[in-house]
Amino acid sequence: MESASQVTEERYTERFRVRSELEKEAQLKKYTPAERKLLAALNSTMSVEFNKNTTSLKDALDLISERAGLSIFLDEQSVKEVLGEGNDYDSVKVGVKATKSTVRTILKRVLADQGLTFIIKEAAVQVMSPAKAADPKNMVVRTYPVQDLIQPAVQSQNPYMNRVQMAQQVQGLMLNIMNAIEPGSWAGQSDRGFATITFHEPSMSLIIRHHAEFHYQLGGVLGR
Repeated sequence: MESASQVTEERYTERFRVRSELEKEAQLKKYTPAERKLLAALNSTMSVEFNKNTTSLKDALDLISERAGLSIFLDEQSVKEVLGEGNDYDSVKVGVKATKSTVRTILKRVLADQGLTFIIKEAAVQVMSPAKAADPKNMVVRTYPVQDLIQPAVQSQNPYMNRVQMAQQVQGLMLNIMNAIEPGSWAGQSDRGFATITFHEPSMSLIIRHHAEFHYQLGGVLGR
């Protein structure tokens, strides 16, 4: 027999999936042509095999950039700090093999192996250290109305019970989002967590502070 929490989690997931399918195309139209091109490139798939003995980080990024049609820039100072004295992205080697993976996934694997990450800024991929990426200047705050996702399945005549049910749905929805996208990036969820997600009850909205890359992945599904 399924527990109430299991049923509730399945309900959140299904509601989220349905809205995603219905609104994805409409939300994409709100992006600029450059942003839509960037999203398409990150979501496209490719196969790569980088030899850790011969392929430099520069070679890997150049290949990804050329094949995906992405603009990739490096924050040289923070990259040097991570790679260490005497190393640069033209000397460190990359060993990654991926078959029909998204460009986003391949980029993350290639950079994570070197202790680096990337953010999306000005319709381009910008490579930098995790510390630089977590700088408030590189964060984007957006508000997502979620009233239709957190209404209790059955309204009770007891206002307190309705409020408890709503709180449970809010918590479930936030956990769904944090587990689905960048699970290691959330403050309180990991040692390096920096992103935040809070519920603003007066407007029945989630306020999410994260990189633009996160919001692109969320795809505006919860936005208006």
